[in-house]
Amino acid sequence: MSAGISCRGGCSIVSVCRRTASLICRGDPAIDKHDGPGHEVECVAHTAASLGAIGPTLRTIPAAELCHSPALGYGRARIPRWYGRRMSADASGAPHPQDQDPLPFAVRWWWLWAVIAIMTGAATVAAADGFNIVDLELAGTLERADAVVSGANLAAIRSAIYLDFAFLCFYALALCTGSLWARRQFDGGFGESVGIPLAIGAVAAAALDIVENLSMLGYLNGWFDWSGWIPLAGAMAIPKFLLVFASVVYIFIGIGTWAFRSIADHRHGR
Repeated sequence: MSAGISCRGGCSIVSVCRRTASLICRGDPAIDKHDGPGHEVECVAHTAASLGAIGPTLRTIPAAELCHSPALGYGRARIPRWYGRRMSADASGAPHPQDQDPLPFAVRWWWLWAVIAIMTGAATVAAADGFNIVDLELAGTLERADAVVSGANLAAIRSAIYLDFAFLCFYALALCTGSLWARRQFDGGFGESVGIPLAIGAVAAAALDIVENLSMLGYLNGWFDWSGWIPLAGAMAIPKFLLVFASVVYIFIGIGTWAFRSIADHRHGR
């Protein structure tokens, strides 16, 4: 593939922009007559396949006017960041490990799982017939739980808990894939490093939620005549809420980062 890159003039590819998925070429004064010496020209592959093909060959290439090649073409053709493709290279020209492949389908469509999770959560709330399940989750003691469910429709509470099993599946999928998507919006540093732990934390939250639901059902149905169901539910609920909250905040920060950069790219004509 490198043989297909015919560079004319007096500049070289000096870096790769991870944010805009573009090659950055440092121009020669004789070439950049209009913009002057040091002008940076972005040469972007027209397709994701082209970028993937030249990825292993990214290194300093002498004499480039606009990095002309059949794969690259001229000018700018930005690959949407929404699909998660970035290109980067270190000093040796090796591409960044995350930049080899676009995001999987499930991660690209994280927002769809979020919409389904919201709809399932709304159905769970409606099934409870006005009862706030969180009050039972955080009751903590058997006495408080008895006071919370006093006069409530126990059949409706059970139905809501059964629906909550579907809800936890979709919110775990949404938060896990959403965290992986948000991770791609950060160019290294702490923001990128916490993405995978938060994605794992979303799955852990769902596991805690399963134990919590079984504990509440054990209390409502009198399984094994055990008084520890409610304390167990409370012990599961608190870390679950913390993990969910952390993932949600991280995803919103990722959305804000993506929106800010998209606006900036639009203003710069990318």
